[in-house]
This record gives sequence, structure tokens and C-alpha cells, in this order.
Amino acid sequence: MFNNAFLTKLIVFIVATGILAFSDHSLAQKRGGGSKGSIRYSENNRSSKRQDRQKDRRQDQRSDNREDRQKDRQQDRREEEREDRRDDRQQDRRQEKRDDRRDDRWDNHHHHYRHHHHHGTVIVNPPHGHVTIVVGGSNYYYYGGVYYRKGPNGFVVIAGPAGARIRVLPAGHAVVYVGPVNYYYYYGTYYRWDPTLDAYIVIDPPRGVIVPALPNGYTTVYVKGEIHYVVGGIHYRPFYRDGVLVYMVI
Repeated sequence: MFNNAFLTKLIVFIVATGILAFSDHSLAQKRGGGSKGSIRYSENNRSSKRQDRQKDRRQDQRSDNREDRQKDRQQDRREEEREDRRDDRQQDRRQEKRDDRRDDRWDNHHHHYRHHHHHGTVIVNPPHGHVTIVVGGSNYYYYGGVYYRKGPNGFVVIAGPAGARIRVLPAGHAVVYVGPVNYYYYYGTYYRWDPTLDAYIVIDPPRGVIVPALPNGYTTVYVKGEIHYVVGGIHYRPFYRDGVLVYMVI
């Protein structure tokens, strides 16, 4: 049988062995838990970096999109400005063409008129090829936009008598306006179109109408210090419009 001393040593050995085994197990658990924590930290770190990279990419994409929109807007503005400049140039060219046509057309009246007899001139016979127009029982003679009336010493150059009708306007006539109403003018004679008669009717000069040229043979008078040109009893006031000399019936 074992003595007491031996039993005591055995018990102490068993207890010490248990304590060492428990300590090793605890230490292994701690070490295992630390490893798992390190793994979780590493995974969290990688996830955070991925999120940061994704965030950076989204920010870069937004910046790129913003720059693209700005470039598109700038391009649109440049295109609009080019179109506006192109439209302005086209309008300027159209206006220049209109001005040139107007100037040419109005200057041509003087060219057409230079071969006509002066108003009030008396000639022996009306031009060959004239036509006779009856107005109010009186005979008038017409040729090339000029009217004649028989006088005691020959045929007198006059403005067309009101009521005379012609089918075709003379070459070089001008379209003139009083407000929205348009008339036709040539060498001191004014016309309006009458669709019921299918003809151009000579009318009295509309007050306020502006014409490009006066017939040869006008006279000059001053009324209250203002110069007037007079043709066939009709007074005209000269003035410049857009740099061109014109005449208004007053």
C-alpha cells in the first residue's frame, strides 16, 4: 500500500499536469482567436479599398461626364454663333441686293426719262405708233408711257388724264406706296390696277406718295422758304431717303 507521502506527491503531479494542460488549451484558443481577427481585419481592409476605388471611379466618371456636358454646351454655343453669323451675313447680302436693285431700278427712271420730251413741250405730231385714248369725250394720244393732247400749235406733252386706261404698264415703271396701298408710276402719271376692267387706270397723284424721279420740264418754286418742284400743277418736295434723292407729292 502507498504511504501518505507518495499519495501527496501523486496528487500534486496530477494537479500540476491538469493546470499545464488547461494553460496550453487557453493559449491555443487565444492564438486561434487572434488569427481569425487578423483575417477579418484583412478582409475588411480589402473591402474598404475596393469601395474607395469604386468611389474614385464614380467620381472620375462624374467628372468626365461633367466635362463632356460642358464641351457639348460649348460646341452647341459655337455652332449657334456660327449659324447666327451665317444668318447675319445672308441677311446683309440680301439687304445689299435689295438696295442695289432698288438703286438700279430708281436710277433707271432717269435713264428711261432722258429720251422723253419735257412736259409742256409742243410737237408737230405724236410719235409714230401711238394709240388714241378717249377720256370724257376728249382725245388723248399715248406712246411709250407719255401722253399728248392736241393744242392750237401742235401736240402738248402732259401727264396722263385721270380715267385713261391702258392694258400694259410702260417699261421702267415704279411701284410706289401710300400706306398699304400700292400704285404704279411713270413719268408724272400714276396708275392703279382695276381687276373688274382688267386694266390700269390713270388716277390723280396720291398725296404723300414718294416717287424716284420727276418728268423733264418741272419748274422750281419756294413756298414758305421750302423748295418745291412743280409739274402740271402738282407740287413735289425733294428730300433724301437712304442717300437717294426722292420726291413727295404734297
